[in-house]
Amino acid sequence: MGKIGEIGVGKEDDPQPITLRFIECITARDLQGLKGLMTENHRFVDICEELHNGRDLNVDNWERFFKL
Repeated sequence: MGKIGEIGVGKEDDPQPITLRFIECITARDLQGLKGLMTENHRFVDICEELHNGRDLNVDNWERFFKL
């Protein structure tokens, strides 16, 4: 597997490598790595089933989460 935030490692249709990189970035609190993995129209559904649309919004949300 590639390094955190490294795009293009593994099959593009296989979500597992990207999922594992997201987890690595979250664990490392690597905001730039997370941003690099998100598309411009990234969608995140939180535990309350609220939908958060867009890379910029989600990067801001992760930044706030990392400060907790």
